[in-house]
Amino acid sequence: MKKPIPKKKGRPVNPNLVPTVSVSIRLTEELLEKLDKISSDEGRSRTKQIEIIVKQFVEKYKS
Repeated sequence: MKKPIPKKKGRPVNPNLVPTVSVSIRLTEELLEKLDKISSDEGRSRTKQIEIIVKQFVEKYKS
């Protein structure tokens, strides 16, 4: 008789996820409000909008 495979504890891991790191930034309240307006207009979360802005900046810097 086969032994049952023990279940892994914790959250399931999505193999398609890219490892990320956490970053903290300080923004003025005015800049944060503008960022929130842009992200709501684009239909994205604040975090996703920041990620897109950083990606665009890095791509522009590379060229």
